[in-house]
Amino acid sequence: MAPVGMRGLRKAYGNVEAVRDISLEIENREFVVLVGPSGCGKSTLLRMIAGLEDIDAGELTIAGKRVNEVHPADRGLAMVFQSYALYPHMSVAENLAFGLKMSGMGRDEIESKVQKAAGILQIGELLKRRPRELSGGQRQRVAIGRAIVREPEVFLFDEPLSNLDADLRAQMRVELARLHGELQSTMIYVTHDQVEAMTLAQRIVVLNGGRIEQQGAPLELYERPVNTFVAGFLGQPKMNLVQAIATTIDGQPALRLGADSGPMITIGGAAPAALRADQELVVGVRPDAVQLSATKTGHAIPAALELVERLGSDAIAHVRIEGVDPMITVETREPVPTERGTPVWLEIDAADLHVFRSDGERL
Repeated sequence: MAPVGMRGLRKAYGNVEAVRDISLEIENREFVVLVGPSGCGKSTLLRMIAGLEDIDAGELTIAGKRVNEVHPADRGLAMVFQSYALYPHMSVAENLAFGLKMSGMGRDEIESKVQKAAGILQIGELLKRRPRELSGGQRQRVAIGRAIVREPEVFLFDEPLSNLDADLRAQMRVELARLHGELQSTMIYVTHDQVEAMTLAQRIVVLNGGRIEQQGAPLELYERPVNTFVAGFLGQPKMNLVQAIATTIDGQPALRLGADSGPMITIGGAAPAALRADQELVVGVRPDAVQLSATKTGHAIPAALELVERLGSDAIAHVRIEGVDPMITVETREPVPTERGTPVWLEIDAADLHVFRSDGERL
């Protein structure tokens, strides 16, 4: 259990900068998730922490000690990869014990650590099996167990659930959260799956193009994204983002969505202080914040139904507003018509709007 500090970390491959001036402090016992699209630098940064990639510039500390040049085996870390990488000819117990044997640890101590890890992961009944006799979820537990027996200062996870199906991923998310609560260890977890990030993290760090876009508690990033990249990345379905123009209705601040002929929304007291008349903007609204109805009410916006995805008790409706591009996504539990082109009406509360400048930064 140890804090991890990064100050101005850089990594380049030729002319391509994979990690650009990353500064980040990870507290002792914190569960931090690095998230972002493919190529954002998250796995490279994790490998730099592990010592599997050289650091071109900056300083990395673990438990307050500079480790830039320290060998990976001497950093007090354990890493769990996307690939299970289990030895097929060994039993589960032998896989768990292998690294400890190579370090010269005594038989009794190895047995104690293997049994303890098996108990934590609830795989005691699997110790005599070979990897081919295990399910994907069980293999991943064994891979995590190899990290646990080392009793590291910091756990590193590089997309460990990517090879599992949806049900197993959901189960393993619960297991990983429980594991962190039981071990109380510092954990750094890399994923491109924003659902994993939202459900596992105490703090999320969103990366893009090798830089940190935003960091904070999951709900903080979800409810107040600093730019359109974070707004569009976190959330499933993702936030609706449309072009808009600042205007007024009867002297009250308002937004005209889309082109000149698009609908207007009065925002009144919800208007950002920096809003200026005729300012070009990007407006965001979460799909679950849009109310859809088959009949007009109040100042509802007319739209036409394009597609409905049935998800059991929920439905995802894709609707088109004249003069607005792209389509608007609505998440609802209310009955929704299914025929394409059916007129519908949308209600959006001004308090649920996220307003960004045309360059994507929050206004």
